[in-house]
Amino acid sequence: MTIYNTKYTQLIWRGITLRDFASSDIAVSQSGSSIQTCIGIFGESFSFPHIKRGWEIRSSFLASSDIFKILDNDNLCNRSGLIVINDMNLDVTDVYSGCRIVSVNILPGGNERQVVWYAKAKNGR
Repeated sequence: MTIYNTKYTQLIWRGITLRDFASSDIAVSQSGSSIQTCIGIFGESFSFPHIKRGWEIRSSFLASSDIFKILDNDNLCNRSGLIVINDMNLDVTDVYSGCRIVSVNILPGGNERQVVWYAKAKNGR
């Protein structure tokens, strides 16, 4: 899992630079593994690339912010797009394509909303 600090990171969703973060972390994790093993009927096995691997991106926003209203609307309309994470500390940019908002959760306290995206590919792979 990779954790970015929002102070040194730009998060861009569908061309909009996101702001009004409720926490200082953006978490990115990978679901699935890179290699999948297949076992045949005679006990033979071979490995091949896992094609259903994906990326999960989590961040929380203030419930009263304009940015959250845009994200909530994108969730209701099932919009897809690109997420660009620009780490200004390391001068590294990652582009996640085929992204959709999977869920919008209310965090304890009531003034924070966690947004979870699922991406099909990172940097074209």
